[in-house]
Amino acid sequence: MYVCVCHALTDRQVREDAHAGARSAGAVFARRGVRPVCGKCVGCMRSVLDESRKGRMEQHHHHEAMGRQAAE
Repeated sequence: MYVCVCHALTDRQVREDAHAGARSAGAVFARRGVRPVCGKCVGCMRSVLDESRKGRMEQHHHHEAMGRQAAE
């Protein structure tokens, strides 16, 4: 899905940037070498970043739990 129509940025690209360390819409724009135009995408972009961050945290906790179980 397109998150930023002005720059044709998709949710997949925003997730890639989140996995690479982007924590804000500004960081996504910087990684992509663009600047915000209309700004209507920022709220959606933040949501995608938050979802991605939450997913990584849950995955990390799952791996920790699996490691503890294996050690027992």
